[in-house]
Amino acid sequence: MMNYDQAVSRCWAEVDLTRLLKNYHSALRHLKEPAQLMAVLKANAYGLGAPVIARVLRDEGQRLFAVASYDEAAQLLKAVPDADVLILGRVGPARLKDAMARGMIISVFSRLCADQVIAAAREAGVTARVHVKVETGLNRLGLSPADVPGVVGALTKAGAARVEGVYTHLALR
Repeated sequence: MMNYDQAVSRCWAEVDLTRLLKNYHSALRHLKEPAQLMAVLKANAYGLGAPVIARVLRDEGQRLFAVASYDEAAQLLKAVPDADVLILGRVGPARLKDAMARGMIISVFSRLCADQVIAAAREAGVTARVHVKVETGLNRLGLSPADVPGVVGALTKAGAARVEGVYTHLALR
């Protein structure tokens, strides 16, 4: 196992929190109500330390965050318990009820995913917080634009989910 001195002799990252905050406030200036900034901190904030970055941003008033997985959401909520955290990736049926009970926001990107969210929410006796992912060209996860109304309708009609947002990943070619 490598010790600290050996690790930093190869490479290291220095995070300038002053620059981070400057960029954060610059992004906020571009928003108009009712839009909100969502700080995406997946992959441990791309190696910068998601818990530290989340606490710094929370001190500035940021409340809404996104991460890739359930485990990342749990880690972020441990650091910032009052955060709203969207899980961008798939949450399997085994963890859906726990994610919902902890107030995590679930991404819905298929009809099957919507059905799993509805079933888990009913079983847990909660209303799931949901964002719908629309496929716009990256061809990974997401509903086709034509399928969005039906899936949103199913989620809301079931009474087991509250659709709080819709998002996409805009790919450049």
